[in-house]
Amino acid sequence: MNSDAISNESQSYIEQDSTSVHLHTYTANTGEEASIYLDDTTIAISSSDSTVSISGNGVYLYDVVTPTNSYMAANKKYVDDVESSILSNPYIVDSGGTGANNTWNYRKWSDGTLECWARFYTSSMNITSGTGQLKYAAFSISNPNYPIAFVDAYPTVQVSGNVTNGNGWAVMDNKTYSLTGIGTIYMYSPVNVSSAGVTVNVYAIGKWE
Repeated sequence: MNSDAISNESQSYIEQDSTSVHLHTYTANTGEEASIYLDDTTIAISSSDSTVSISGNGVYLYDVVTPTNSYMAANKKYVDDVESSILSNPYIVDSGGTGANNTWNYRKWSDGTLECWARFYTSSMNITSGTGQLKYAAFSISNPNYPIAFVDAYPTVQVSGNVTNGNGWAVMDNKTYSLTGIGTIYMYSPVNVSSAGVTVNVYAIGKWE
């Protein structure tokens, strides 16, 4: 808190545990109080004349009034400054997982950004198509659709793959992916691979609004 703004008669202390932080400020000669509470899902800022609460479900403002003295003004300015700093940075508005064992996970951000990621595995895959020293095969994906569709423009997608008993890498077919799904992924290898365990990781980022 700005020492120029708060009277020398103000007292502050902090309570902290492994999951939350709670800062209290008390001005003795006016009885004004202000506090900030933070944990994994909530930011709550309050004073005698205003309260701001920010959580995973959105932002809510309550009863912000015009201060009537310098001490209230100092407290309100501090609350407003912290609120402005928080709201100027994107924050998560929704997140979760879908599919069997949460195959897909996603995060929606307040600035409209959407992230989706998944890991797929097959215990037995053959990579034997093609001639020469480059073999390939289409990887079978149980649920190719994103948990939430992207909007406006195709997302940026990264894929990676791992073969348990040989060299290999994953490549996505840019002609088959869309706003709603990742399309076809191929596994490539410099040698024939038979009955291999294969893992494919997918990460997509774009816009949900």
